[in-house]
Amino acid sequence: MESVAIKRTRHEESSDNARGASDSKRTKSESPIDIVRAEERRRIEATYADLPLLPRRVPEPDFLMNGQEIYNKDDASLQFYPACAEGELDKMRSFVGHSRPPDSDLQYGLEKAAHGFQAEIIQYLMQERNVKLHTRVFETKCKMAPSPESIFTGGNPHY
Repeated sequence: MESVAIKRTRHEESSDNARGASDSKRTKSESPIDIVRAEERRRIEATYADLPLLPRRVPEPDFLMNGQEIYNKDDASLQFYPACAEGELDKMRSFVGHSRPPDSDLQYGLEKAAHGFQAEIIQYLMQERNVKLHTRVFETKCKMAPSPESIFTGGNPHY
């Protein structure tokens, strides 16, 4: 009977030592749930360590402050935005060249061009004027104003 008690004690000591080594890496304020979460996170990170990092998040537009749109609404600007949406490259270039609009106006023009599927306008604004992408460029026109027209009915879904 004595030998069984000794074996049990030695086993308990070895498991206590093993636990003590892993406990030394932990802080005393960590709860068991935090420990499990940290171990799970390390396991997941190791599994996907070979994957590239995700790209940064696309920023909100400069013309949107506290939910309010703050772009210019003067006569020239109000002609610029439809020119972007309708692909009128010469008109858009003229406006940009003469009036030196702020970035917020150019971003709004980029949004209008994207929603109007105007690749030349988008390319000009991004490459020549260094206008940055923003979240509203990627919103779909259908989300903003659904149209019953589609390419399948022979209509123009853009307007």
